[in-house]
Order: sequence, then structure tokens, then C-alpha cells
Amino acid sequence: MCDAGDTGNTEDVRISVLTSSVKVNLHDDATFPSTQTCSGLVTWTVSHKQHDILAQCDRISCQSKEGFYMSHDQYLKGDLSLTITDVDYTKRTWYTCECGGVDICAMSLGIEALSSSVWIKSNENLVLDLPISESVKVMYNSTGAAAPSSGQICTVAGSSLQCKDEYTQRASLISAVELRETAPSDSGVYTIWDTSNEEVIHTYTVTVDEVQPCPDESSTVTVLAVLLALMGAGLVAAGLVIVQLRKKISSSRKEPAHHRNFVLVPKPRSPRVALLPTNSTPAADTFDASRQIGLVPVLRENEVDVYFPIFERIAASLRWPNDL
Repeated sequence: MCDAGDTGNTEDVRISVLTSSVKVNLHDDATFPSTQTCSGLVTWTVSHKQHDILAQCDRISCQSKEGFYMSHDQYLKGDLSLTITDVDYTKRTWYTCECGGVDICAMSLGIEALSSSVWIKSNENLVLDLPISESVKVMYNSTGAAAPSSGQICTVAGSSLQCKDEYTQRASLISAVELRETAPSDSGVYTIWDTSNEEVIHTYTVTVDEVQPCPDESSTVTVLAVLLALMGAGLVAAGLVIVQLRKKISSSRKEPAHHRNFVLVPKPRSPRVALLPTNSTPAADTFDASRQIGLVPVLRENEVDVYFPIFERIAASLRWPNDL
């Protein structure tokens, strides 16, 4: 905070110029507080460009460039604060406040370092963004026992990238620093350091996971081929069995009736006893159909072609009347 007290004595003001710093998050607003009494013109400029006025106030009004602001009401109360809106990396510098052409305050604006956590798999590329055009260096702090030594690994100056020998073949510059073919040993904390302003721009906490080996594709194809071959052989065998069964069924239908073995199931009836004279056979005039009906085989629809020959043999052996 700038507070030089009474600004009436110009020489005293020059001797008592105050310096301070303000840090904010990227794209936030920043305010340089300055509580003093100034009856003259108050201006805010970039310290190394004092002819370029960013904001100014007098007893009548205030004027400001886009992105900068001073309140006239606050000025009349002795508040000479300057507000910078939407802070980005281009606004990081020193600013000077003057009262009547005399420096009364110098303020430094910085941006809080960004922090990111990154998880990638082995052999994937690690990309470290470079949000500023100034020269930077890339610092590495290992977290694994088998990791390389910690320290500075690369520097970037404009379009030039310089890295340690073990990183030269793996690193490239594409508006970001890209590290190719990462391994678990690359896990650690990577810091982008602004060498011009001596501050941290971005910190990356990186974890590289080991990739589990995938099954050999050729082995998988071989197993699938064997399974398909076995399935095909099974289908062929099943087809042959079906064909053989159909041939047997077809040939059995074509055999003569007397070559087949049939079991005729008599229709269940109540037990009956027929008493006939010894060495005698039923005659036509004494034929009793109700007693002989139990000897007649059951007629089935699928055995019609063999039923009648059997029926005729039974009738002939029992000497049933022909006119029955």
C-alpha cells in the first residue's frame, strides 16, 4: 500500500517514495491501494514509460485507458487507488503514481502461479504450456526412486529450445514444451519459471502410469481360428449323423410289410374264457362275434399297410366265416 502522507513538500515526497507488490490470479482484477492527499494532478503510468498515462484525476474529473480505472469520488477523499481489470501476463510490470509530477508510489503487479495435475500413460506425450513469450526455463523435481536427477532440464528463448542431453531427442517446441515417449520415471513436478521476472508461471504435478501389456494379437487370432475350426468340425459331424438317420428312416419305409417287426397291442378288454369242444373249430352258424372281437388287433393310422394282412391271417387261422 502506498501512503506518503502530505504531498505538499515535493522534495520530501521524492525521498519517501513507497514500493509494494500485488499478486492476483490470472484474469482477476488488481487494485493498487494508495491513500494520500493530492491537490494537484494524479497520474498512474508504467514505470519505464512515464509519458504513457494509464489513468489520471484532478479536482474536476478522471480519465482512464481501457483496462484501467480511477474513481473521482475516491480521489476527492484522498484515495488514489488504481484498478487494473482482467489481468494477464502482459500487464506484469512496475507501475508508478505521481502527484503534481512527483513520484509518490511504485507498485509491482504479479500473477499467482498456475497449478495443474496431469495423469498420462507410458509412451504418451507430456505437453507443458508456455503462456508467455518471455524466456523461461523448465525445472524438474523427480518423485520416483528410478527417476533422473532433479533440476533445470530445458530453457526456451523465443523460438529456441535448449535441453539437457537426455531430453534433447524427446523434447520439442510447439508453442508449448512437448516431452515424448514418457515413462513412469518421468513422474514428478515440472515448473515453468519466468527468467525475466524471476517468478513461477505454472507448476505441473505429473504422474505417468505403467501401461499393462496387452495380449499378443497373433495368439488371440490363433485361438479364435482353432475354436472356429472345432465348431465347424462339430457342425459337419452333426450334419453327417442327420443325413445317415434320414437314410435309415427312408429305407425302412420302403421295406415290404412282412420284413418289418411290429408289435400289435390288443385293445384292453375284460378277461373272457371261451370253452370249445376238443378238436373242434367254430362254425359259421355258431360264430359269436362278441367272443372273437378281443382277438382283433388295434388299427393304427400309420400301420394300415400291414394291418390287413395280419387280420386276414388271424381270420384264416380261426376259420372265421368269409361272409362276416
